[in-house]
Amino acid sequence: MTSVTIIKDNQARCVKLNHHNRQCLLAGDHHPSWCLFPKEEQVSFCKPECANNAPGTSCKTCFPITKEETVKTEFVVKDSGKRAEFTSGMVRDTSEGKTRFHRVADGPMLRRWATHLTKGATKYPDVKPGVPNWTLAAGEPEMARFKESAFTHFMQWYYGETDEDHAAAVIFNINGAEYVKEKLHV
Repeated sequence: MTSVTIIKDNQARCVKLNHHNRQCLLAGDHHPSWCLFPKEEQVSFCKPECANNAPGTSCKTCFPITKEETVKTEFVVKDSGKRAEFTSGMVRDTSEGKTRFHRVADGPMLRRWATHLTKGATKYPDVKPGVPNWTLAAGEPEMARFKESAFTHFMQWYYGETDEDHAAAVIFNINGAEYVKEKLHV
């Protein structure tokens, strides 16, 4: 599973290719010539009756978007209009209203979640380098299993059980459920 960001009409869209069952999870938003996978692992985006219907192919009839129309090459520097001046004299746009991703590192949970993922990778090895086993989850049964496990671990955490890192397991399972939900566009 991989994600490639393609820009069209100034909106980022994530293209997800599931090469395990050879499906594009967001058909129509991907052009094989931009795929990060080798040609033999790509899928066709042409209609079944099209002569170009082969892995790594598409045509203007079945897929009319050109690379020039799709990939954004010019970027702007966003400006809120507000400025923060530092004692050094440096001036920057403020961070007001922006997501503060560094905040996830506050407290112990990011490290504990990473440890949980590392231990899980020993129990359930990657299906190939860089592809965690849990990322194969793609349907309602897997999402239900993640939710069930999240709730179980939450209750174990709530009641103070310490036989496992239940708090990290809750985060892992919620993330897994949300990962599948994103794939399913629920």
